[in-house]
Amino acid sequence: MKKIILLVLLQQFFLLSCTPSIKSVESEVLADIKKDTRNNDAFENNYGIVTEISLEHLQGDQYKGKVFSKKDGNRFSHDVSVTYTSNEFKWEMEPPKKKKKENPNRSRFEEQQNTNWTKEDNENLKKKKSENNKQNIIVDVESKRFPPYTRAVAIHDRVYFHLEPDESTRQNSFIVANQFCTVEEVKNGFGYVSFNYKNKTTKGWLRLNHLSPSIDYYKNNNEQSNRKTQWKIKDPDGYTNVRSDKSSKSPVLFVLYENQHFEVIDNNGNWWKIKHKNKYGYIHNSRVQKAN
Repeated sequence: MKKIILLVLLQQFFLLSCTPSIKSVESEVLADIKKDTRNNDAFENNYGIVTEISLEHLQGDQYKGKVFSKKDGNRFSHDVSVTYTSNEFKWEMEPPKKKKKENPNRSRFEEQQNTNWTKEDNENLKKKKSENNKQNIIVDVESKRFPPYTRAVAIHDRVYFHLEPDESTRQNSFIVANQFCTVEEVKNGFGYVSFNYKNKTTKGWLRLNHLSPSIDYYKNNNEQSNRKTQWKIKDPDGYTNVRSDKSSKSPVLFVLYENQHFEVIDNNGNWWKIKHKNKYGYIHNSRVQKAN
């Protein structure tokens, strides 16, 4: 029994001796973050200079905590996660979250109402609003997607005609996937369309959830094509910044290096939206090239 206890104590001592202290990890990570952000104009313009770090050990080689920076008397807090081993360490830092502004016009009566407001009351209110407004919301959304005389394309194998905007009036005639029609009117989830085929025009009601505006159709197909293609950066410095918005002045979310592949989600305009390891951001299209 004594031997077992001694072995356990020795094992714990060995693990503790191999684990670096929090202070040493904080010192190395802070120095690296300062070095990386010092040459980053966007970071300094928005958040100033990094001053300190506070980490806590999760388990194994994983740490998390806060990095603090100062600019013009303002102090910013950034969430940071660190993977630290004896050979190397990696870190990821998030921009500060914006604080929600409190409503100065909020009355004590409203606060008291909210205090006494139960979850059941909230669910009942949501249900009532949903029932009252469902039809209006559907009509409004459909009208925006399908204005009068919108060109649309079938996105189901068979889209059946109806005599009226009602499922019970379905006919045997239909159009097939990728055939185009013109939506003249929308009502109750249906569109009154005209369809031309071999100099013959057919008119009737089609289900709108089986159609797509032709612009959206081509856009979605283009996005799918971009996502199948792997991309990489093209930068003489060997890396490029991925930003939170379509501007060189927006905060840097993370950095992409050579040979790191990513997906292009949206390539409209000069700033492209990309995805890398479940993280999203924007890169200028002059820094992007195909990897395959």
